[in-house]
Amino acid sequence: MALNHFASQIKDNQAEQIAEQITASSTLDKQSMKSSNLAQLEALKADNSKLAKIGLSQAVQAEASNQSSANIKTVEAAINSEAAINPTLKKIPLTWSDQQMLCALSAMQVRYGRSAEAIPYLMMIRKINPKNLECTRLLALAFMRLNRWQEAEAMVEELDYLQKANSGNVIGGLVLLYRSLVSFKTNKIADAKSWFGKFRSFNKVT
Repeated sequence: MALNHFASQIKDNQAEQIAEQITASSTLDKQSMKSSNLAQLEALKADNSKLAKIGLSQAVQAEASNQSSANIKTVEAAINSEAAINPTLKKIPLTWSDQQMLCALSAMQVRYGRSAEAIPYLMMIRKINPKNLECTRLLALAFMRLNRWQEAEAMVEELDYLQKANSGNVIGGLVLLYRSLVSFKTNKIADAKSWFGKFRSFNKVT
């Protein structure tokens, strides 16, 4: 009887130990799961922070671009307003030096593949001084770089007219080359050959 009672106690103790091990294991599993979940949560927060920073950077860039466009529009609005108030002021109060500076800036933009940004500045100069030869040349070049051949052709024709007026009806070699190129791009092949022939003859003479 005593042996049976002792055996029963041993079984009860083993059962308690097993229960404690199960409980401890379950607690460890829960802690492990909790740690894992916390790690995942921290990683998610980090990813969200990165995404937020990327989004903020993109927003700043977009805002800067919008601001640049807004500045150009503000200048153009001021130009139109000035012309409406007092047409005798040649539309915009820009000196010859200002025009040359804007031409130089536009030439840099065209050279480095930013022709679309150059056009608004050149159009400002054109509103003040339609006879500005360098402005007209750069506009023609900017339109050509953007494959806007119809507009380029109009500017080249105007450049031809202005150059003849300034040099006593003499056509420059660059105008001949431009005319040949825009004629070719607008499918006027015969005209393109004719202008290019004149360009070659001009080079031989000069």
